[in-house]
Order: sequence, then structure tokens, then C-alpha cells
Amino acid sequence: MLGSRTPARPSGRRPALGSTHRSARSRLAGALAALALAVPLAAAVGSAQAAGDLAPRAHAQSPLDQLGPLAGQLGPLADALRDADPAGELGPYVTEALGGINGPIGAPGPPAAVDAPVTCRSTPARPRPVILVHGTFDNGANTLPRLGEPLRRQGFCVVAPTLGAYAGNPARGGLDSIVAASGPQLAGVIDHVRAVTGAPQVDLVGYSQGAAIAGYTTKVLRPGAVANVVSVGGYWGADNSGLIPHQLPREVAGLGLWAANLRGLAELSPGSPMLAAWYASPRV
Repeated sequence: MLGSRTPARPSGRRPALGSTHRSARSRLAGALAALALAVPLAAAVGSAQAAGDLAPRAHAQSPLDQLGPLAGQLGPLADALRDADPAGELGPYVTEALGGINGPIGAPGPPAAVDAPVTCRSTPARPRPVILVHGTFDNGANTLPRLGEPLRRQGFCVVAPTLGAYAGNPARGGLDSIVAASGPQLAGVIDHVRAVTGAPQVDLVGYSQGAAIAGYTTKVLRPGAVANVVSVGGYWGADNSGLIPHQLPREVAGLGLWAANLRGLAELSPGSPMLAAWYASPRV
């Protein structure tokens, strides 16, 4: 009949977004991504897990549910995100957010040199040096005032290296592969600190992605050299199947963003070889 239209058959694919709606979703995705990077440390300072509790425990749920009580504090942002995608499939929107930050990250390249000066020594009261392991987009210089100075005031010898940075932007760490870069770099720092101080073991304090770097390095690369691992707002024990949707790494890798630049985060996706090696290693 002239002027009538047959309803479109569902294709199983996400319909195209209008420019205004898409822009709004992009802004929300960008805000969520920024929040996800900033929330873990603020949310969990003062809570810690010992290194002996390394076995996987629970499956993560949805990105907003993972924030727990903090989700209620997000207010309009949380509500808007849920309204934008009631099914909770946030992968495409986070992909857009990663696209927005890809430019400031810069192109990947050779790893930056790791500078870990040791200007302190262990004492009988504090026999183990503490190595701080920062999270994504961060570095040792930023970590030291927040986590290191309180420990120094209590007499600990504290070292804060920058790990997983590219040579083109050495101040932005936590980007390169945990298996190929951050983990071996941390292992080298552990060896260096032990050699300089004479301490048989060190303690690690990792926040956000740094907790995963610390846990992986302790279990896989230096199991006898680390006495304790403290996770501050970190990734610990879950398979991340809800926090990072299964489709997200594939989507972003297809755009050359996730796999190319955020290699460390990609290794936190479900079923990654890094997680398999971490969880398969004996308890320490």
C-alpha cells in the first residue's frame, strides 16, 4: 500500500545511532572510562589483600555493578548509561572512549628505560623494601606522594619505578604488555632493589592494573623474592568476564586501539594467556 512501510526485520545488529545520540553516548563512555581509571585507587585505599590469596574466586558482573556503593554516587551518569543501553552491553561505548584517548597515548614503540633509583636502605625494624606498582596511564613519580610518603614516614624503604611505558612517552606507564614488558621490568627492579639493599625479599604494593602486574610477577617470575603483595583497588582473583565484556578486546583490536596501545589492559580480558599463567602458577 502506497505510503506504508513494512516493519524492518530484526537483524541482530545494533541500529545506527543518530549523530546527537551517538555524541551523547560517546561523552558518557568517555566519562565512564575516565572514572574507571580514577575510581579504583580512591575507592580502596586502606583495604588490602595478602599475596597468599591469589586463587580466582568470583566472576565479575556488570561494569556499574562492579563499582558497588560507588555506583550510587555516580548519579545521573550511571542512570544515563543504563538508559542508553538497558542490556548492559557497554563494549561499543567503551570502544569509543578508548578511541578518544588513543591520540594522547601516542603510537606504541620500543619500551622506555626503567629508572628505579634506590636511595634508602632496609632497617631491622623494616627489613623489606617496598616497591610501588602504579596503574594504567600513571607513573612512579605520581605514585610516590600518594602511597610512598606515608610508608616512608613509617620507616619503610620505598622505590617507585615507572613500568610499561613507551619510549615516545616515558611518563605514561601501564600501557605495554604485562607479560612482555611490565612484568619483566618489575622483576628487574626487584633484583636491583635486593642487590642494592641486601634484603632477601621485598614487598609489593600495586594499585589498579599495578596489582595484576605485581601478582603476575610474584607468581610467575619472582616467586621467592616477594614476601607480600598488597592490592589497592586492583584487579584480583576474578576472570573479568563482566567487567570487560568478551567482545570488547576483539572490537578494539579491530580498530588497532586496544591491541596496539593498551596491551596491558588487553591482557586482563577473559581467557588471556597472562591470566592463565597467573592463575595456573602455584600459590606462594
